[in-house]
Amino acid sequence: YGINATNAAEAIIENVKAYMNGYAGIAAGENSLVENCIAYGNGMKNDPPQPPQFGVVDDGIHVEAYSTVKDCKSRGNRGCGIYVHLGGKVTGCTAAQSMVANGIFAEDFCTIRDCTVMGNMSGGITVMNKCRVSDNTCADNALSSSSAGILVLGMSNRIEDNNLTGNFTGLKVQSSGNLVIRNSANGNTNDYLMGAG
Repeated sequence: YGINATNAAEAIIENVKAYMNGYAGIAAGENSLVENCIAYGNGMKNDPPQPPQFGVVDDGIHVEAYSTVKDCKSRGNRGCGIYVHLGGKVTGCTAAQSMVANGIFAEDFCTIRDCTVMGNMSGGITVMNKCRVSDNTCADNALSSSSAGILVLGMSNRIEDNNLTGNFTGLKVQSSGNLVIRNSANGNTNDYLMGAG
């Protein structure tokens, strides 16, 4: 790891460049702040990939619950560019060219705003339940129908004012009970795929 602070709650990690580490570039514990950091080319030691439940994290930036990732750049990592757990927030970030994962992955109750997410192999932004995803640019993500520029897996999410272009699917919503308004989708193989309801 570049920085492995998963057991350090309320950590502040600022102005760090984490390059070419075997596992995650930056990993922080609950209620942490990661700001103005760069994570590039991390996670290559995780081959073949081991899932996180085995204690291996290969993301560029990985933060536990209630944490914030602000004004960071993540590119060319094996795992997610940025992974946030329950109640996390990602603002003003760039997540690009993740090799086998999403640009940004967010669990429940998260906010993702004003980010640029492009060229990620398994999709741009993926959210679970009760998240807000707004004012993001998602371009050239996902090479198959299983993912999208923005993929909504759960319910009670608010997806608004995003620009979706050049993705396999622009916006894919798999569950009912989500609000999707004022997004623009153009030049995707499929602009919108909506589940029932």
